[in-house]
Amino acid sequence: MALSKSPPSPPVVFQLCTFDVTANLNIPLYYFNPSGASAICSLLHIPTLNNQIDKSFKDLGNTLVHIPGLPAVPASQMPMSLRNRNNGPYSELLEMAIHLPKSRGIITNTFDALEARAIKAIAKGDCTPSVVPLMVFYIGPLIVEPRDRSDGLHCLSWLDG
Repeated sequence: MALSKSPPSPPVVFQLCTFDVTANLNIPLYYFNPSGASAICSLLHIPTLNNQIDKSFKDLGNTLVHIPGLPAVPASQMPMSLRNRNNGPYSELLEMAIHLPKSRGIITNTFDALEARAIKAIAKGDCTPSVVPLMVFYIGPLIVEPRDRSDGLHCLSWLDG
Protein backbone atom coordinates (compact mmCIF):
# COMPACT_ATOMS: atom_id res chain seq x y z
CA MET A 1 0.00 0.00 0.00
CA ALA A 2 1.59 3.27 -1.10
CA LEU A 3 1.31 6.43 0.94
CA SER A 4 -0.15 9.47 -0.75
CA LYS A 5 2.41 12.06 -1.79
CA SER A 6 -0.02 14.93 -1.29
CA PRO A 7 0.07 16.76 2.05
CA PRO A 8 -2.72 16.01 4.50
CA SER A 9 -5.73 18.28 4.29
CA PRO A 10 -6.06 20.52 7.33
CA PRO A 11 -9.08 19.76 9.46
CA VAL A 12 -11.86 22.30 9.79
CA VAL A 13 -13.42 21.83 13.21
CA PHE A 14 -16.18 23.28 15.31
CA GLN A 15 -14.81 22.30 18.72
CA LEU A 16 -11.52 23.14 20.33
CA CYS A 17 -10.81 19.72 21.80
CA THR A 18 -8.83 18.94 18.64
CA PHE A 19 -6.27 21.72 19.12
CA ASP A 20 -3.74 19.73 21.15
CA VAL A 21 -3.92 16.73 18.82
CA THR A 22 -3.38 18.75 15.64
CA ALA A 23 -0.64 20.83 17.28
CA ASN A 24 1.23 17.67 18.33
CA LEU A 25 0.94 16.29 14.80
CA ASN A 26 1.92 19.63 13.26
CA ILE A 27 -1.29 19.76 11.22
CA PRO A 28 -2.75 23.20 10.46
CA LEU A 29 -6.14 23.74 12.05
CA TYR A 30 -9.06 25.91 10.98
CA TYR A 31 -12.09 26.57 13.16
CA PHE A 32 -15.61 26.88 11.82
CA ASN A 33 -17.86 29.31 13.66
CA PRO A 34 -21.42 29.48 12.29
CA SER A 35 -22.34 32.45 14.50
CA GLY A 36 -20.67 35.29 12.59
CA ALA A 37 -18.11 38.02 13.23
CA SER A 38 -19.80 39.58 16.27
CA ALA A 39 -19.59 36.29 18.15
CA ILE A 40 -15.93 35.98 17.16
CA CYS A 41 -15.21 39.51 18.46
CA SER A 42 -16.80 38.61 21.77
CA LEU A 43 -14.99 35.31 22.07
CA LEU A 44 -11.57 36.66 21.09
CA HIS A 45 -11.85 39.51 23.58
CA ILE A 46 -12.59 37.30 26.62
CA PRO A 47 -8.91 36.96 27.68
CA THR A 48 -8.50 40.75 27.60
CA LEU A 49 -11.66 41.26 29.66
CA ASN A 50 -10.54 38.53 32.04
CA ASN A 51 -7.28 40.40 32.64
CA GLN A 52 -8.88 43.86 32.90
CA ILE A 53 -11.84 43.02 35.14
CA ASP A 54 -11.30 41.20 38.42
CA LYS A 55 -14.98 40.46 39.13
CA SER A 56 -17.63 38.30 37.52
CA PHE A 57 -19.96 40.12 35.14
CA LYS A 58 -22.88 39.10 37.36
CA ASP A 59 -21.40 41.32 40.09
CA LEU A 60 -21.04 44.39 37.86
CA GLY A 61 -24.73 45.19 37.36
CA ASN A 62 -25.24 47.52 34.42
CA THR A 63 -21.60 48.54 34.06
CA LEU A 64 -20.92 48.75 30.33
CA VAL A 65 -18.60 46.13 28.87
CA HIS A 66 -16.70 47.34 25.82
CA ILE A 67 -15.84 44.81 23.13
CA PRO A 68 -14.17 46.06 19.93
CA GLY A 69 -16.47 45.89 16.93
CA LEU A 70 -19.65 45.78 19.02
CA PRO A 71 -21.85 48.26 20.86
CA ALA A 72 -21.17 48.41 24.61
CA VAL A 73 -23.19 45.82 26.55
CA PRO A 74 -24.35 46.06 30.18
CA ALA A 75 -22.54 43.38 32.21
CA SER A 76 -25.92 42.07 33.35
CA GLN A 77 -26.73 41.26 29.70
CA MET A 78 -23.58 39.27 28.95
CA PRO A 79 -24.28 35.64 27.98
CA MET A 80 -25.11 33.41 30.95
CA SER A 81 -22.04 31.26 30.31
CA LEU A 82 -19.80 34.32 30.85
CA ARG A 83 -21.49 35.93 33.84
CA ASN A 84 -19.74 33.87 36.53
CA ARG A 85 -15.99 33.55 36.10
CA ASN A 86 -15.88 30.78 38.73
CA ASN A 87 -17.94 28.26 36.77
CA GLY A 88 -17.04 25.65 34.16
CA PRO A 89 -18.54 27.29 31.07
CA TYR A 90 -16.60 30.52 31.69
CA SER A 91 -13.33 28.59 31.99
CA GLU A 92 -14.09 26.61 28.84
CA LEU A 93 -14.85 29.75 26.83
CA LEU A 94 -11.71 31.43 28.15
CA GLU A 95 -9.67 28.40 27.08
CA MET A 96 -11.34 28.46 23.67
CA ALA A 97 -10.57 32.17 23.29
CA ILE A 98 -6.92 31.54 24.14
CA HIS A 99 -6.62 28.72 21.56
CA LEU A 100 -8.44 30.39 18.65
CA PRO A 101 -5.59 32.77 17.75
CA LYS A 102 -3.21 29.79 17.63
CA SER A 103 -5.15 28.27 14.73
CA ARG A 104 -4.40 28.82 11.06
CA GLY A 105 -7.70 30.65 10.69
CA ILE A 106 -11.41 30.88 11.35
CA ILE A 107 -14.18 30.26 8.84
CA THR A 108 -17.40 32.03 9.71
CA ASN A 109 -20.91 32.60 8.43
CA THR A 110 -21.17 36.30 7.64
CA PHE A 111 -20.36 38.94 5.05
CA ASP A 112 -19.02 42.49 5.12
CA ALA A 113 -22.30 44.31 4.49
CA LEU A 114 -23.88 42.57 7.48
CA GLU A 115 -21.11 42.93 10.09
CA ALA A 116 -18.67 45.52 8.74
CA ARG A 117 -17.84 46.94 12.18
CA ALA A 118 -17.00 43.55 13.71
CA ILE A 119 -15.05 42.41 10.64
CA LYS A 120 -12.95 45.59 10.72
CA ALA A 121 -12.19 45.15 14.45
CA ILE A 122 -11.01 41.58 13.87
CA ALA A 123 -8.88 42.58 10.86
CA LYS A 124 -7.20 45.41 12.78
CA GLY A 125 -6.44 43.10 15.71
CA ASP A 126 -8.55 45.15 18.12
CA CYS A 127 -10.16 42.03 19.61
CA THR A 128 -6.81 40.37 20.31
CA PRO A 129 -4.41 43.20 21.15
CA SER A 130 -1.62 40.90 22.34
CA VAL A 131 -1.48 38.64 19.25
CA VAL A 132 -1.11 38.97 15.50
CA PRO A 133 -4.48 39.52 13.77
CA LEU A 134 -6.14 36.28 12.70
CA MET A 135 -6.96 35.02 9.25
CA VAL A 136 -10.74 34.98 9.13
CA PHE A 137 -12.61 33.72 6.09
CA TYR A 138 -16.10 35.16 5.69
CA ILE A 139 -18.19 32.73 3.66
CA GLY A 140 -21.77 33.74 4.40
CA PRO A 141 -24.55 33.73 4.17
CA LEU A 142 -24.86 30.00 4.69
CA ILE A 143 -28.48 28.95 4.38
CA VAL A 144 -30.26 25.67 3.99
CA GLU A 145 -32.82 25.61 1.22
CA PRO A 146 -35.81 23.34 1.71
CA ARG A 147 -35.83 20.19 -0.42
CA ASP A 148 -39.43 20.75 -1.40
CA ARG A 149 -39.50 24.33 -2.64
CA SER A 150 -43.22 24.27 -3.36
CA ASP A 151 -44.10 24.81 0.30
CA GLY A 152 -44.29 28.42 1.34
CA LEU A 153 -43.17 30.00 -1.93
CA HIS A 154 -46.74 30.99 -2.81
CA CYS A 155 -46.45 33.71 -0.18
CA LEU A 156 -43.80 35.37 -2.37
CA SER A 157 -45.59 34.93 -5.71
CA TRP A 158 -46.83 38.52 -5.61
CA LEU A 159 -43.21 39.60 -6.23
CA ASP A 160 -43.42 38.09 -9.72
CA GLY A 161 -46.55 40.09 -10.63
